[in-house]
Amino acid sequence: MCGIIGNFNKKKLDNDSKKKLIEIIYLLKCRGPDNSDYFFDNNNFLGHTRLSIIDLSSNSNQPILSNCKRFVMSFNGEIYNFKKLASLLDENNIVNFSDTKVLVELISKFGIDFTLKKIQGMYAISIFDKKNNYLYLARDFFGKKPLYYFHNNDQIFFSSTLLPIIKNSEIKKKINPEALSYYFN
Repeated sequence: MCGIIGNFNKKKLDNDSKKKLIEIIYLLKCRGPDNSDYFFDNNNFLGHTRLSIIDLSSNSNQPILSNCKRFVMSFNGEIYNFKKLASLLDENNIVNFSDTKVLVELISKFGIDFTLKKIQGMYAISIFDKKNNYLYLARDFFGKKPLYYFHNNDQIFFSSTLLPIIKNSEIKKKINPEALSYYFN
């Protein structure tokens, strides 16, 4: 299992806010002790903690950039049919042969909709399209890999665990009675 985390904000992030986001990655260290890293692009942030399973090298460290540098992905899970799907890609696009690299290159070449229809596995994916300044979040059909999020008009903050959302001082914690009703029903 790995940990994914992200914050996409309309407001400009100051250095103190960026430092807090980097520090909050360590709340996910229990999900991925092998590596942690992050990506910033203006007001957008993706973080990742990695538990190395398929590819033990640093080639699959995340957040990972597509070869064209348009897409940045932080991914938790396993794509069972990645070897079969790799045949859809040019061999020179695959530097390392892992589900992580195959996934980001499939999205880059064929788009998110095509890729999500083709992949089989358990996953939570965050992918940032730098060209269109757009964030995609996706989970497998059964939701085996957790993905929690907070959003308002100014930002979306997400994580593999609730702890970063709870500890994030910029998120006001208030129970939504309508959502609570849906939860208990």
